[in-house]
Amino acid sequence: MNPWLRPLHLLLVVLVLSVGVGCSTLTGEDDDDDDDISRDDTIGRTSRTDDIPNNDNPSGIPSSANMIREADGRNINFRAPHEGTVYVYDDDDNRLVYQTRMRDGARFQLNADDRRIMIDGDAVNDRNLETDLARNHRYQVYFDRDR
Repeated sequence: MNPWLRPLHLLLVVLVLSVGVGCSTLTGEDDDDDDDISRDDTIGRTSRTDDIPNNDNPSGIPSSANMIREADGRNINFRAPHEGTVYVYDDDDNRLVYQTRMRDGARFQLNADDRRIMIDGDAVNDRNLETDLARNHRYQVYFDRDR
């Protein structure tokens, strides 16, 4: 065998193996078992804004909290990426209507039409929600992870 072909052959083998190992990364495949929740329903675990204070947050919501969703007349769903606190703000009435602690991985659902909030499929028992959640209002949901 020609002496310069052997290193070239070795280099070719290394390149082929490297490409094969990285295929799952390139195709976006992962080992997540969250088949019931789309990527849009999960807050990123490594958000660049996690540690940047937001001084534009409405009254009653800490500057360390990040807005997760904003919607009017639609449901808001997400899964908590960390332990922390979720805040529901009524943008039409300019007031905080609900807040609670959430554990890592807990699923949050807001349905303003039914005037209901659910965590992990269980309805929140809060009589004030019947009057505080109004149909057709714009709601903002914030999440502040524990530090």
